[in-house]
Amino acid sequence: MAGPSKVVSKTARASTRMNKGVARPADLEGVTRLVSLDGGRGAYLFLPGGRTVRAMTNSAEFDEAVAALGELGLAAKVDAEIAEFVARWPKSAWPAVQARMAAAREAAAAVEEEPVPA
Repeated sequence: MAGPSKVVSKTARASTRMNKGVARPADLEGVTRLVSLDGGRGAYLFLPGGRTVRAMTNSAEFDEAVAALGELGLAAKVDAEIAEFVARWPKSAWPAVQARMAAAREAAAAVEEEPVPA
């Protein structure tokens, strides 16, 4: 019986090299966090600690991964990468992703601004 396949995709190799070990915030600045797939309908998200998530951009899994990056202080980096995808591929799914992320941020900000009844 043959052993496991030694063929590994370029994306898998890149994510393994990119996310070796536990990353510190200073290490995360120049690292690409998103790779666009299938015209923006999907994406690889490279999370610190070596975890790579492949998710559809309209899924809860994508939103959770982006939120996890935001909690690490990388929200501006992810927003910049999404804006770059929108500029590069304006007829893709990325403009809808960008609008959905902006609406989610506005909704979260509105909830935070509501006064708490005393």
